[in-house]
Formats: sequence, C-alpha cells, structure tokens
Amino acid sequence: MGVINLVVSKGIAEAAHAIDEETWRFHIAVRRGLTCKESWLDLRGRAVAAQGNFIAVARRHLPPTGILGAQAELAQKWCTALSDSAERCSMKPNREK
Repeated sequence: MGVINLVVSKGIAEAAHAIDEETWRFHIAVRRGLTCKESWLDLRGRAVAAQGNFIAVARRHLPPTGILGAQAELAQKWCTALSDSAERCSMKPNREK
C-alpha cells in the first residue's frame, strides 16, 4: 500500500485502501469462523463493492491510455519542454561573428 500512496492520486489511493480494509475484514472473519450475525455473502459483497469502486475511481482519474500511456505522455512533454528550453537558452553554438 505504501507504493500506491506514492504513485497514484489521493482518490485512487483511498479506493485502494478501502479494498485492503474490506479484504482484511473478510479474511479475518472467515479465519476465526463467521458468527450468526455475519454473512459470507455480505462480507464478500463489501469486498467486491470496494473493488468496483476502485475501478470506477481509477477510470475517472486515469487517461484512456492507462497509467503507462500517462507516463509516456508525461515523458513526451518533458522532452519537448527540455528541447524548447535548450533552443531558448541558446545552447547551440553561436557561429555568428
């Protein structure tokens, strides 16, 4: 979860933490044995709902090309910015006298 906090937006991280929380609740309840008040389907349903919410949040926050496409777009912008900056700063040798 620590890596997720570093590389994604706050909304995606919160949705990922919700999956983690519901999955642990489900896992712990099943391991100790379900009580009369607990339903396997209800616990599993909350975990599945958290997964669905994560997918919806991620789709809203990421471009259609996904995270790899977003990284490629960012890299292209950086290359363009560096190239433009080099030209503006006259990094090319000045041959005029």
